Amino acid sequence: MDRSYYYEYVEKTKKKPATETTKLEETLIALFNKHKGNYGSRRLAKELQELGFEIGRYKVRTLMKKLNLKVKIKTKYKITTVSAK
Repeated sequence: MDRSYYYEYVEKTKKKPATETTKLEETLIALFNKHKGNYGSRRLAKELQELGFEIGRYKVRTLMKKLNLKVKIKTKYKITTVSAK
C-alpha cells in the first residue's frame, strides 16, 4: 500500500469533533422549527449547504431520525358525506 494512500485514508476516517456535530444538530433543529416542520431532508440539506456545512441529503436524513424530527404530511381534502339534493 502506498504511503500517500494510507495517510489519505487515515485523514478521511477521522471522526469530526463533537462540537461540530452538536453545532450541526442545533442548526438543523433551528431550521426545522423555523419552517414549522414542513421541510424534509432535501430542502434542509440545501439550506445547510448554503450556510456553509458540507453535508448531504442522506446525512441530514440520518440526523433527522436521530433527533426524531418528522415532517408534517399534507393530506388531500376528501369529501366524506354525500350532499342531499
